[in-house]
Amino acid sequence: MSNKKVVAIVLAIAISLLVVGCSTIIGMKDISSQAEEALRPIASAIKEEDIMQKNFPGRGKPIPVNLKNLESSEQVSFDPTQAANTDVVNLTINYKVLPLKGSGILDELPWGRNPKVVFTTLIPKTIENRQEVFNTQFSVKPTRVFDLGDNRYAEFDIENLNKPLIIQISSKLELFRYDLSTASKKTTTVQDPVGVQNYLKNEKYMDENSPVIKEAASQIQGKDVLDTVKKIYDFDLQSLTYDYDKAKSADGTNLGAANAIKLKKGVCVEYSDVFVSLCRAKGIPARYIGGIPTEGGLPSGQGVLSGSTMPIPHKTLNKGHAWAEAFIKPYGWVPFDPTWGDTKAATFDRLRPLYIYLTDVRNDEVLGYSDIYGYKYWGAPVKVDFSVAIDSSRDQYLSDLLSSINNEKAELDQLKKQLDSAYADNQPAKAEIDQLNNNIAQLKKDIESGKYSDPGGYQNAVSRYNNMVAIYNEKVSAYNEKVDTYQGLRNSYEAKRQSVNALVNQYNSLN
Repeated sequence: MSNKKVVAIVLAIAISLLVVGCSTIIGMKDISSQAEEALRPIASAIKEEDIMQKNFPGRGKPIPVNLKNLESSEQVSFDPTQAANTDVVNLTINYKVLPLKGSGILDELPWGRNPKVVFTTLIPKTIENRQEVFNTQFSVKPTRVFDLGDNRYAEFDIENLNKPLIIQISSKLELFRYDLSTASKKTTTVQDPVGVQNYLKNEKYMDENSPVIKEAASQIQGKDVLDTVKKIYDFDLQSLTYDYDKAKSADGTNLGAANAIKLKKGVCVEYSDVFVSLCRAKGIPARYIGGIPTEGGLPSGQGVLSGSTMPIPHKTLNKGHAWAEAFIKPYGWVPFDPTWGDTKAATFDRLRPLYIYLTDVRNDEVLGYSDIYGYKYWGAPVKVDFSVAIDSSRDQYLSDLLSSINNEKAELDQLKKQLDSAYADNQPAKAEIDQLNNNIAQLKKDIESGKYSDPGGYQNAVSRYNNMVAIYNEKVSAYNEKVDTYQGLRNSYEAKRQSVNALVNQYNSLN
């Protein structure tokens, strides 16, 4: 028997970011998720494979991407007047790949040595009507970048990992609002793309052949494809309740569509799985979409309160997000977000320009059936720390707009106090004038009735009358000045109120 050493390989799959929950993010933010693998080897050696030579069913072979094509000097700036439809984003994805050494006797075994790691991550690419990527830069040069289907990947072959390796990937993108409303305005008819029938097949977690899915699909009858998709969307929202506890936790369990319907709850992945499963069960091509949002979905009941001028900030859960697309003629692939539809942050036909697209594959073999990233290692176990920072121009604009609303609302409140104070100050003066007017009227009546028949009494009464009239006129003049001041405050208050409401309406129209 040969004495050759067999080097064991441990396959490490990164924890799914998207399956944990959905993101609701504002401004510069960090999303953190950590994957730590069990310290146990697989008892057989596995050969490395050249991914560029592999043919992936339904997706073909990877197509290499020249790194120079990822760099561009083209400048893009954010236009606030188009905030409802576009955003300019700086996306930074950070990875720290760490060898898990120092575990005692394991260090002396083959798998305890400095590991070799093949690390693969999704990176954003330009997608028509959804996003344009202007440049992508790497702190560590990737071994290769390749496209497979509509996804783009960067792969790093790391030899002899003896200390933490930081990989930072920075991209600048312009995001576009794209939804049923915008798709329906297109004047061209989209033909069936190559491979669209692949999005009718049964797939893990989609469960379209499950009795639960078949029963649900049988209850959905639409007049046409679009009406059927609308009924599927409504069924999704009516059947599931958003599981905030799971979204906040590290629970990455995939329920699958059928179990989600049984349990009547889920996070974004389950909402998307149910939507895609039912579309496919009704013969409508549909696909899962995963990525990162630049903002978040408002939980039900939040936003600008009825009768109030103040928006309530977005609630943040700090996770990735999943949504879905259905192929609807003549529009083509149309995105829908049933999760945020349920939390009132989106509607069936309207989404906001806040979706960074990364993948349209639910079960990605390239990533070891994980989301965002995956890796293999030979030698000592490794772990990967993951974080994302997003600098959104639109989000900054919204933040500035919200600050303006807060400032204007404070000024409005101050004007209201001044208005109330001026009104209160005017009431005693008005009461005094009314009383003086009554006294003048009574004295005039007495004079005219002949009450003062003697010349001295009459002359005295007339003199008192004239004095009261003079005093009355002085007080009326002073009162009118106060009224003018009050009216000026009232006009200022009304102008400020209209300004605040205009800002609130503008803010709401962008959300």
